[in-house]
Amino acid sequence: MKKQILTFILLLFASNLFAQYNQIIKIAKSYEQQGEYYKAIVTYNATNVAPDKPENNNINERINYCGDQLNQLKTKAETQTKLAEEKTKEAEEQTKEAEEQTRIAEQEKEKAQKALAKAEEMQEKMETAIFDKAVKEQ
Repeated sequence: MKKQILTFILLLFASNLFAQYNQIIKIAKSYEQQGEYYKAIVTYNATNVAPDKPENNNINERINYCGDQLNQLKTKAETQTKLAEEKTKEAEEQTKEAEEQTRIAEQEKEKAQKALAKAEEMQEKMETAIFDKAVKEQ
């Protein structure tokens, strides 16, 4: 009787371990499907050392796949970062150019205002001279 109870307990324990293995695989696959590749790798590694791991499994393939996906994400992020840096530099250069054009335009405006003031002054002098000549002639 003790042997039967012990066998039953061992079978129950073994089935529980196998259920845990399957549950962990499910969690790892869920992480993988969600794009949480690092978490998937960690979870797959946990199943890789389980004593009840089936002989025929694809855990190492899944780990390699997740590692490849992480590398692709890293490469994509690096490319996007480089592109963003280039766009930022281009925008900064355009800003500098626009500031320079604004400075030049302000200088030209100032020159034009001075020329207008001088022209108005000359026109006033000319009108005064014409008026004075007209008064003298009368």
